[in-house]
Amino acid sequence: MGEGPKEYNCGIIEGYCYLQDGNWAFFDPGAGCNFFSNSFDRQKRLQILIEGSEENKSYENPRIYTKDYGFLILRQMGNYLYYNVVAWQYMAEDFISDTNYYFRNARILMKMNLKTGKVEQLLGGFPSHYEKKHAVFQQVSFDINQKEECFFVSYDADSLIYCYDKDYKPLYAFGWQGQDMRVDYRTYSIETTIKKRPQIRSEYSYYHDIKYIEELGLLFRPYKKSPDSEADGLQIYRGQTLIADVAVPKGMVVLGYSEPYVYGTTSMDGIRESVDMFRFKLE
Repeated sequence: MGEGPKEYNCGIIEGYCYLQDGNWAFFDPGAGCNFFSNSFDRQKRLQILIEGSEENKSYENPRIYTKDYGFLILRQMGNYLYYNVVAWQYMAEDFISDTNYYFRNARILMKMNLKTGKVEQLLGGFPSHYEKKHAVFQQVSFDINQKEECFFVSYDADSLIYCYDKDYKPLYAFGWQGQDMRVDYRTYSIETTIKKRPQIRSEYSYYHDIKYIEELGLLFRPYKKSPDSEADGLQIYRGQTLIADVAVPKGMVVLGYSEPYVYGTTSMDGIRESVDMFRFKLE
């Protein structure tokens, strides 16, 4: 059977990113990065190259990391693509038996060369106060300010937003706790943490995404309010200043901006095969 020029034939799309040259990058399950034009003409495929030995149980070894499946974020800066990862494949024992050690040493981002596909560097880590009681809140959100060439990084269980330069050197931190949040996190046994992670997360509040919109010069951070709240929250920052904290539909994240509206979505309904979309103006 032949293949159409606009056909994506690489299986599941694990993550994607719109690139500065107008093309798209898609990650496939075969550790490949596929490039398509904006009109969806296939360009090329790069094999993602990760060095290191599986026998080397070091947190500086990129081979022990996997993509953060289910919450994968891809962002470009210059000739590099950055994506969030989890040290799990060979470090589950650390996570189970010495969670604090895990949080002190695990990295959170990979830096991949867009020309060669080679992973050149591991970046970042968790805040110093992360410990066992945060074990179900280890997801990381990030975005990039292309103009200023800096990262914005947000953690589930941390009210601060961290800013890093293009070499991932810390610049500053800022942020405020959202309204009506339940953050009295408890310490659970690791067995309970693993078996009941979704249930535990549903009982607390946390920050679950971050989006910088360059056209507006604004940073959006949604968060889950207390379980009995009828809505979630959305913080809007200009620079390091919180300019709004508003109620939004549960689970809503910001997608982007098309003048004059900011667009957001909650999630895809696989049964109804529908996606709920929202838009709002900033006045």
